[in-house]
Amino acid sequence: MSLRGFASLLSFLTIIPARRHDIEEASKSFYLVPLIGLITGVITVLPLIFIDKPMLSAIIATSITYIVTGFIHLDGLADFMDALASGRRGTNAIKVMKEPWRGTYAVVAVSLCILLTYVSILELRSLPLAILISYVMIYESMFILAIMSPKPNHKGLGRVFIDNAKRPHSLLKNIVTLMCSLMGVIIAFHALMLGIDIELPIRLTLLSLTSSISTSLITLKLAKRVIGYVSGDVLGFNLEICRSLTLLILALLIT
Repeated sequence: MSLRGFASLLSFLTIIPARRHDIEEASKSFYLVPLIGLITGVITVLPLIFIDKPMLSAIIATSITYIVTGFIHLDGLADFMDALASGRRGTNAIKVMKEPWRGTYAVVAVSLCILLTYVSILELRSLPLAILISYVMIYESMFILAIMSPKPNHKGLGRVFIDNAKRPHSLLKNIVTLMCSLMGVIIAFHALMLGIDIELPIRLTLLSLTSSISTSLITLKLAKRVIGYVSGDVLGFNLEICRSLTLLILALLIT
């Protein structure tokens, strides 16, 4: 693992000051994205642990979730939602995504995602393990989408990250990172709580994995139909939809 590459990836996907801002390094370390999810998850659950007021802690946790990413994924959600709502295809849809204004569908989609995230975190506040495991898998969904995407023939940040995700051994490194992240969370909770039911983290992981793969497949299909490829905005769209859907599923089926 390249520490400089990880620092660049952390700096690119969050506002955490990692003192590295090399996009090429970040894209080459894209396979480490589950660790970014873990870090974001840890920061998100802190208010739920230390603030003994359910609604207030959930509001703060939800705010932190978006603030720590600098809202870049929400911006991708809004851009691609505008393209979907426009009914246009190809270069015309791409022009819509590049417009500075936001349409009604984009505003509604962003608002619903934030609302669903807040309500789900509120329901899961007493089960931070669920949030941590889900965040690892939510961020993993971007890598899943990149792996499934056709090799891009366009310019942009999305192409750089997809190209590097498809490099030899990237998938293997990603699987190792994913497994280490999940095992680290489970072992930490087992130690802190003096034992947890092993069935619970397995259920959480399987539900989160199913949600991540399903979201990536749907996003890939939409991206191919609307603009013809997966861009950086589409990766952001995928992460935000996956976040809302995964947390909602866990809130409905686990709590």
